[in-house]
Amino acid sequence: MATSAWTLHGHKVALTHSFWFGNASITVDDEVVFRRPCPHRFVDYGFVHCFEVDGIPAAVRVVTNGVTFRHDFVNGDDAAALSEANALPMEHPERALGIILGLVLAGLAMLFGIGMVGKILGR
Repeated sequence: MATSAWTLHGHKVALTHSFWFGNASITVDDEVVFRRPCPHRFVDYGFVHCFEVDGIPAAVRVVTNGVTFRHDFVNGDDAAALSEANALPMEHPERALGIILGLVLAGLAMLFGIGMVGKILGR
């Protein structure tokens, strides 16, 4: 689990995010304001959660490239813009996941091929 923390006007905002299962929680001053269970598809494409801290718009955004995750915290006008953008579908990194899967399958095919060559040559 990864944890990121930020401060906004004396309030501690913290994100706990499991990059393996995708569950996450956001706390403000140790009080849970958002909890995300494990996604049903077991693939975490990231998310945006907008909330307020003392009337100030704030947002936590989890972004992935298919391999790693980045945690962003924004407030004020940037958070208000994210709130509007949150209504739009997020881009999914299927391409990156497809590349990773392709590399794994290619590696397995090479290992299988090397094993077959060894059997043919009697080694």
